[in-house]
Amino acid sequence: MFNNLFLKSRLILERYVPFVLYNKLHYKNNDMMQKISLETVMKTRPYESGEDTEEFELHMLIGARHIDLCLWSVKSFLHFTDKKYTIVLHDDGTLKENECSILRKHIEGVKIIKKEDADRQMREKLKDLPNCSEFRFKEVKGGDHFNVKSNMFIMSLILFDFYLLSKAEKIMILDADVLFFKHPDEIIEWIENKEDRRTLYSVEKYNVFYNDKRKVEHKLRHDSNYLNTGLICAYKKGFYDLKLIERWIKENKDCLYATRLAEQICQSYLIKGLEKGEPLDPDLYSFNLHLENSRSTHFGIKRLFFENTEKIERYLS
Repeated sequence: MFNNLFLKSRLILERYVPFVLYNKLHYKNNDMMQKISLETVMKTRPYESGEDTEEFELHMLIGARHIDLCLWSVKSFLHFTDKKYTIVLHDDGTLKENECSILRKHIEGVKIIKKEDADRQMREKLKDLPNCSEFRFKEVKGGDHFNVKSNMFIMSLILFDFYLLSKAEKIMILDADVLFFKHPDEIIEWIENKEDRRTLYSVEKYNVFYNDKRKVEHKLRHDSNYLNTGLICAYKKGFYDLKLIERWIKENKDCLYATRLAEQICQSYLIKGLEKGEPLDPDLYSFNLHLENSRSTHFGIKRLFFENTEKIERYLS
């Protein structure tokens, strides 16, 4: 699907063209891959949701640009679990009715929480927590290394809305760039066992980078137990505490304004720092490095995500 001449040419051009031109090529290429990705996933069959246990919900933050990623991710999860779990999608403020219609058509029974509705509910829930409110509602424009501007605080919805607007005891936080390839035994056992009150989290075992030939390489991290919030199975009562979050934000304001990972760092403090969680096997639930036995992989590098959808397309058709 994606192994075409345009993509291969891009890898060559990246090494020799000026950065400004490379920047344009990068986004043109991503747009092309996403167009193909959306066209392909729209041809896959719809999946039912919301009919299994009331004790569990999957929550995902989604914007208009990532409809294709969301469909691949959620469908792969529902397919390989062979369940009809409740799916809750949180609008980042960019979803229009057309995108919502696509999501409802392909994920039957899905719950979509629009940003304006979430804002109204969250103002009430956080009204006595000024630091939490600042992180949740303030818009701070920041740019990536390609100078693409976006709200640095948008990820705060994961820290607040996912937990406070959920109705289940257990929730799964899932990034849209996570794909499932096999039956996730450990996760299903955690969901179905009411006595299991652990919180499970994925870790980044490897640093991922491009070498001088633009090939992806992996290097073992110094901290190979580094929590990543792209996949968390959270037992909310086990660790979630708004007062602790309020204090953490107050004491780490510089972190909020310096990195887009503040939400992840805060969750790491709550889960790992307070010893309330256990890591998932990083070879089974991997980050960027997709192995033969991986049950799921979180693809921080989007090119790898698009290329690996080919491995699950036949299951979803």
